[in-house]
Amino acid sequence: MTTTVVALADVGEGIADAVVLEWKVAPGDPVHTNQTLLEIETVKAIVEVPAPCDGIVLALEAEEGDTVEVGAVLLTIAADSPPDPLASGSRPDLPASDSLSDPPAQTGPLAKPNVRRQARKLGIDLGEVTGTGSRGQITEHDLTEHHARRNGITAPNTSSGETVAVEQSDASSTVAVSAVRRATADAVAGSFFSAPHATVFLESDATATVDFLDRLRADPRFEAPDVTALAVVAAAVALAATEVPEINSAWDGVSAVITRHHAVNLGIAVATDRGLLVPNIKNAQRLSVIELAAALSDTVARARAGRLTPAEFSGGTVTISNVGSLGIDTATPIVNRGESAIVCVGAVRKRPWVVDDAVVARSTVPLSLSFDHRLIDGDTAARALRRIAEVLRDPLWQLPFAATPRLSHG
Repeated sequence: MTTTVVALADVGEGIADAVVLEWKVAPGDPVHTNQTLLEIETVKAIVEVPAPCDGIVLALEAEEGDTVEVGAVLLTIAADSPPDPLASGSRPDLPASDSLSDPPAQTGPLAKPNVRRQARKLGIDLGEVTGTGSRGQITEHDLTEHHARRNGITAPNTSSGETVAVEQSDASSTVAVSAVRRATADAVAGSFFSAPHATVFLESDATATVDFLDRLRADPRFEAPDVTALAVVAAAVALAATEVPEINSAWDGVSAVITRHHAVNLGIAVATDRGLLVPNIKNAQRLSVIELAAALSDTVARARAGRLTPAEFSGGTVTISNVGSLGIDTATPIVNRGESAIVCVGAVRKRPWVVDDAVVARSTVPLSLSFDHRLIDGDTAARALRRIAEVLRDPLWQLPFAATPRLSHG
């Protein structure tokens, strides 16, 4: 047998490190080719690392919660056969051993990221804590009990279901910056301080959009139960981006050029438990409203589950921020770095609206468009936002047939 080293592979997209999220194996476990060994969390997604060969796990070289750099060793396997050189993370180029003796020692105690963060906040060395979880993993209860014993505080009585608060002596606490939060901070700071931002606002009558969606959902010819106003907005933004190409462009001050993209790779800002993610839907201008609705639903679900690929975060050209889903009417979001505009969609509500000199209740939606003033002027931004509003006022006629389900215009 030979020893195979599994290292953190370069997943591209400028990702330099990842967090070891959860081990699926332990030293001594048999594994087979392509079996999931562990899950890692990058700034953009949760990725499964497969076994490059059959064999026995010798040692884990990182703990759950550790941040490891690309190329760092994750674990070693006593291989039954040579590893697949194309397998993710395998390192056949590293020295191998033909002996099962003296395996690399496993590092310190196992604990999940939330436990490690709490330990740092409480100033606890995890090496002093006895873990009662699987494979000796330190649980939140273990940490709480250790802290209570150290400070003479009554610990929670989990057997009776009672919880006794653990007091902290200090008046403040710190929280470790997650990889997603760090990436978000770098992105928004880089965009805001390099691109002069400006925003235009407009409220649009969306009654026809609401009626259009009701028709789609009720029509048996279409499987469209989940089509929402956001899908119509997405189609409207894609259309506006083709007609007003400045909002689908990028500024390059070094080369003194403006790149105008022909494809509309539509970004969607998604709030997740891990932080704000902005994946994009490629060639959105080619999709119908129903296709866009399906793509949006799938993208948002996989973003929140951490199952998107790195490629889905690259190449975005214009972005939508749907603050209406949070019950908010309007906002001024920061333009996604490398793009020129972001459209913000507020909540669709019944509001007073003047029609033929009479005040009536209409479904309306607040819109805003934040833009990079280096390549977009106010009149251009206003033209793009008005075009989006035109589509929402009458989507059945304004959207081209190529991007609209074949409903009768009767």
